[in-house]
Amino acid sequence: MTSLYRLPGKGVGPLTRAAGERGNALILTVFLVAVGGVFALVVAGMGAGVVDDARTESAADAAALAAADSLALGQDAAEARIEAASFASANGARLVSCDCDDSPVTVEVERVGASGDTFVATARAEVSSTPVSSPPEVPRGRRP
Repeated sequence: MTSLYRLPGKGVGPLTRAAGERGNALILTVFLVAVGGVFALVVAGMGAGVVDDARTESAADAAALAAADSLALGQDAAEARIEAASFASANGARLVSCDCDDSPVTVEVERVGASGDTFVATARAEVSSTPVSSPPEVPRGRRP
């Protein structure tokens, strides 16, 4: 293949490529696209793992708060475990353990992520010994 080029002071002349240079840009482009694709897959996999981990932690938090709430309402440890298991299940996890005998409540849940990996999270919630009081009455029509 012949291309034209311009040399200073010489005018226009032929430009010839060496026989082995043809198609080098295509090989480089294919390589860069392949590397970019692998990079995108790695980033997507890491993102999915972060999301699965966050969902597992949320399930553990919800289970711990449910168990602590049950204890605060005067229910026993067995009922608190049932509540913790129910909230863990509602969040797509399974209750592994629940130390619901006293405060702070500690629960451990596990959840199978989208990739098939198992994620485990532990959460704590504490029951306050101080009773919750009602907010003060505010007269109607007036703002504090």
